[in-house]
Amino acid sequence: MSNPENDPAKNTQQFKAFAQRGDDEKQPQREGRVVFITAGIFAVVIVIGLIFLYIFVLS
Repeated sequence: MSNPENDPAKNTQQFKAFAQRGDDEKQPQREGRVVFITAGIFAVVIVIGLIFLYIFVLS
């Protein structure tokens, strides 16, 4: 059972503070994911370029 003294839905200011705190905690995870995806795409492009170079230029 929840503690009625610590209920963020009790008033608007407490709920807004609770909601904003949740957004702030999720932001670094999103940035890390974007960096990881960008690095992965970059690595795939480099590998495809090296394969193309090996097959068509160095053959």
